Amino acid sequence: MKLRRRAVPIAKRRGRPPGKNRPVAHRERERFVRRAVAHVRLRVRADVPRLRSRKLARALRRAFVGGCEKPGFALCQFSIQNNHLHLICEADNHEALGRAMQGLGVRAAKAINAAFGRRGSVFSERYRVTRVTSPRQLRNTLCYVLHNARRHGARFSGVDYFSSARWFDGFSRPVRLPDSETGETPVAPPRTTLLKKRWRWIGLIDPDETPAAGAAS
Repeated sequence: MKLRRRAVPIAKRRGRPPGKNRPVAHRERERFVRRAVAHVRLRVRADVPRLRSRKLARALRRAFVGGCEKPGFALCQFSIQNNHLHLICEADNHEALGRAMQGLGVRAAKAINAAFGRRGSVFSERYRVTRVTSPRQLRNTLCYVLHNARRHGARFSGVDYFSSARWFDGFSRPVRLPDSETGETPVAPPRTTLLKKRWRWIGLIDPDETPAAGAAS
């Protein structure tokens, strides 16, 4: 006579179901010890309103004025998208970048909360960073950041109001630039030869250029 084994109920899994609403893994960022150019992306939480408003753009520019240049760090270009920010920075090493991004992130979060009358955390995850090492990669990254709104379907002629194009001198032809609306500059001048001049050997950027998919890589 065969004995039936008694089924033992499996304990219910506690915590978040696997793969559901899981944040981006905290991979170790690339470490570097010499001054480098970096493309940084900051994504906001889902409950934060759309960022592309003139009121917020003015607030973020004021925030960048005080944080665009620190010891060992410079914010050189940026663009504001609906739910994320693109930044092109220079840093002496990965530690200087980390310190500066912590302060810049706080400034940006305070500006966003003040503009929308909200409280609480603003950014949904740690910033993502890609080190830019060649003139062609940098030329692609500059185009990708300054014209990123076109990648998301925005239609406009010339340069994007919600970017640092007002302070960019690498366009291939004259273009009508948006008013700065402030007497102070929210970006710092580049110090690396790569960002100052080497990328220009590949070709200046057309004001109406649309970045190709994956152009920043």
